[in-house]
Amino acid sequence: MSGRQALLDATLELLGESGAQLTLREVAERAGVRSTLVHYHFGSRDELLSAALERISGQVREQLGAAAALEGGAETRLKAIVRQVVRIFGAHPYLPRLAIEQVLAPDHRSADRFAAEIAGPNVRLLADVLARGSASGELRRVDPHHCIPMIMGTCAWFFLAAPLVERLFGLSPGDPDTAEAFAEHAADFVWRALSTEAEA
Repeated sequence: MSGRQALLDATLELLGESGAQLTLREVAERAGVRSTLVHYHFGSRDELLSAALERISGQVREQLGAAAALEGGAETRLKAIVRQVVRIFGAHPYLPRLAIEQVLAPDHRSADRFAAEIAGPNVRLLADVLARGSASGELRRVDPHHCIPMIMGTCAWFFLAAPLVERLFGLSPGDPDTAEAFAEHAADFVWRALSTEAEA
């Protein structure tokens, strides 16, 4: 295994254990390499986290693409996408916070890369599902520029605000059963909000 690969594996392990508050020294120790190799391969902590996010994003694109390609109508595809987004956050609860950290980084290149390579393809995929559902008459006509951020916010906030969710509602977003129940609720909520059936 290459040093770069080992560092990315270590980063993902640490993210899963302690969230985005990891240090480069911790990553190097977990990977069993000298800390200078982190700088050699990635240059900075931000670049390391960006590379880790890019690796996960490839898996995310595949999973959401499969959900969007399911046989059936808009309800099947839209619910599948929402469920899958929540399941991804449930499996990687640090992802929403890490994404925000990348977007808000002082170096705008991180935000530009995140928008172009990670968020952009998934936004276009969801926009296509909404457009096809609207064209078929299954979904209300909505402005995707407003609707998609609302859908993503619905999915992400539960995990972003986990300590608050625990205190206010007694729910642990990190618990697999809780995350799955939220996935079902979020999928049904989004469908009912957008379905033309509610207007009938």
